[in-house]
Amino acid sequence: TLVAVGRVSVEIADGAIAGGLPPCSIFTFTDKKEALQALREVLREGDSVLVKGSRGVALEEVVEGIKRLGLETAQGGV
Repeated sequence: TLVAVGRVSVEIADGAIAGGLPPCSIFTFTDKKEALQALREVLREGDSVLVKGSRGVALEEVVEGIKRLGLETAQGGV
Protein backbone atom coordinates (compact mmCIF):
# COMPACT_ATOMS: atom_id res chain seq x y z
CA THR A 1 0.00 0.00 0.00
CA LEU A 2 1.20 3.48 -0.86
CA VAL A 3 -0.01 6.57 0.96
CA ALA A 4 1.18 9.76 -0.74
CA VAL A 5 0.75 13.17 0.87
CA GLY A 6 1.03 16.68 -0.49
CA ARG A 7 1.11 18.57 -3.73
CA VAL A 8 3.02 15.90 -5.66
CA SER A 9 1.02 12.96 -4.33
CA VAL A 10 -0.77 12.40 -7.64
CA GLU A 11 2.54 12.29 -9.52
CA ILE A 12 3.91 9.81 -6.98
CA ALA A 13 0.81 7.66 -7.41
CA ASP A 14 1.12 7.79 -11.20
CA GLY A 15 4.73 6.63 -10.95
CA ALA A 16 3.76 3.78 -8.66
CA ILE A 17 1.06 2.66 -11.09
CA ALA A 18 3.56 2.84 -13.97
CA GLY A 19 5.87 0.69 -11.85
CA GLY A 20 3.20 -1.97 -11.40
CA LEU A 21 1.51 -1.15 -8.08
CA PRO A 22 -2.24 -1.77 -8.38
CA PRO A 23 -4.28 1.46 -8.20
CA CYS A 24 -6.44 -0.06 -5.45
CA SER A 25 -3.31 -0.07 -3.25
CA ILE A 26 -2.65 3.66 -3.65
CA PHE A 27 -4.12 6.49 -1.62
CA THR A 28 -3.39 10.19 -2.12
CA PHE A 29 -4.06 12.97 0.36
CA THR A 30 -3.65 16.72 0.30
CA ASP A 31 -2.42 16.92 3.88
CA LYS A 32 -1.01 14.93 6.79
CA LYS A 33 -4.21 15.07 8.82
CA GLU A 34 -6.18 13.29 6.09
CA ALA A 35 -3.43 10.70 5.68
CA LEU A 36 -3.27 9.98 9.39
CA GLN A 37 -7.05 9.55 9.59
CA ALA A 38 -6.87 6.98 6.79
CA LEU A 39 -3.93 5.18 8.39
CA ARG A 40 -5.92 4.82 11.60
CA GLU A 41 -8.47 2.84 9.59
CA VAL A 42 -6.07 0.54 7.73
CA LEU A 43 -3.10 -0.11 10.04
CA ARG A 44 -3.19 -3.36 11.95
CA GLU A 45 -1.05 -4.98 14.62
CA GLY A 46 2.23 -6.20 13.06
CA ASP A 47 2.18 -3.85 10.06
CA SER A 48 5.39 -2.15 9.01
CA VAL A 49 5.31 1.45 7.82
CA LEU A 50 8.01 3.27 5.85
CA VAL A 51 7.61 7.02 6.03
CA LYS A 52 9.56 8.90 3.38
CA GLY A 53 9.34 12.56 2.49
CA SER A 54 11.14 15.85 2.28
CA ARG A 55 11.77 17.80 5.47
CA GLY A 56 9.41 20.48 4.25
CA VAL A 57 6.46 18.09 4.44
CA ALA A 58 7.23 17.36 8.13
CA LEU A 59 6.01 13.78 8.04
CA GLU A 60 7.38 13.28 11.54
CA GLU A 61 3.92 14.46 12.60
CA VAL A 62 2.46 11.42 10.85
CA VAL A 63 5.05 9.19 12.54
CA GLU A 64 4.07 10.59 15.94
CA GLY A 65 0.40 10.03 15.11
CA ILE A 66 1.12 6.42 14.17
CA LYS A 67 3.00 5.92 17.42
CA ARG A 68 0.01 7.24 19.36
CA LEU A 69 -2.08 4.42 17.87
CA GLY A 70 -0.12 2.09 20.14
CA LEU A 71 0.09 -0.79 17.69
CA GLU A 72 2.91 -3.30 17.99
CA THR A 73 5.08 -3.28 14.87
CA ALA A 74 6.43 -6.32 13.09
CA GLN A 75 9.76 -5.66 14.87
CA GLY A 76 8.07 -5.61 18.28
CA GLY A 77 8.28 -1.87 18.93
CA VAL A 78 5.78 0.93 18.77
